[in-house]
Amino acid sequence: MGSVVSGWWERVKARRLASTLLVVATLALGIGIGTVISFGVKAKAMNTADATPLSIPSPQQLSSAFSRIAQQIEPTVVNINTESTIRPQPRRKRNAPRTPDGDDPFQDFFDRFFGSPQGPSDGPGGEGSE
Repeated sequence: MGSVVSGWWERVKARRLASTLLVVATLALGIGIGTVISFGVKAKAMNTADATPLSIPSPQQLSSAFSRIAQQIEPTVVNINTESTIRPQPRRKRNAPRTPDGDDPFQDFFDRFFGSPQGPSDGPGGEGSE
C-alpha cells in the first residue's frame, strides 16, 4: 500500500511541476509578445489650440435651473404600484410523522383555526364546546 501511495504522490508532484512550468512559460511568452508589439506604438500630440474649454456653471445657476424645471413639472401625477406573488408553503401530509415523540402542538393550533380535513375540533373554542 505504501508504494502505491508514494507512486501516486510522485505523479501528482510531477504534474504539478509540469503545470507550473506551463503557466510560467505562457506568461513569459505573453509578456514578450506584448513588449514587441508595444515597441512600435508611439503617442501623437494633438493640437488643442482650436478646442473650446468647457464652462461649468456655478452651483447657484444649477440650483435655479433645477427649480425652474421642477416648477414646470410640478402638476405631474406619479403612481407607483408594486405587486408580489405570495407562494403558499407546502403543507405536510396528514400521514407524515409529526415529531419524534409523535406530538406537534402547533399543528393542533393551525387545525383549529384554519380548518382540518376532519372538520372543526370539539375542544375548547370548537363547535361542540358549551
